[in-house]
Amino acid sequence: MSYRCASEPIDDYLKKGGDVAATEGRKCLCNGLMANAGMPQVSPLKKIGTDQKYVEETLITAGDDINQIRRFIKENADGTLGYPAKDVINYLLGRFKEEYTAELNLYKDVDAAEDPAVRQKLTEARAEIQGKIKEVDQQLGASSK
Repeated sequence: MSYRCASEPIDDYLKKGGDVAATEGRKCLCNGLMANAGMPQVSPLKKIGTDQKYVEETLITAGDDINQIRRFIKENADGTLGYPAKDVINYLLGRFKEEYTAELNLYKDVDAAEDPAVRQKLTEARAEIQGKIKEVDQQLGASSK
């Protein structure tokens, strides 16, 4: 039993029964994710046509939402493109806030409930949602610093 990875050296991949067509345009997920975490693989060999060693580049990990991340892509100081996690987190938190606010709107007439027990339960539910909105606001404030 052996492991086949289409981004391993092509000869090794073919010996294990891989199809050469599957190797075209492949990038090592393991090495790419390590580069994303700030620990890129540095090859002892020089990059072809340069005097520099090859340093594994980061990997965009957006799945099927690649078109959605365009709004977050920025040019870094070194000229490379990237999308800061902070921007993505702020976007997601903003979506949570939108959902919670829409849900809170369902409780706008809580005080008009005639049954005191029902009014109490609805008031508690409203307070819980208001607490969630407050948490998101705090997280948005903390992440903008």
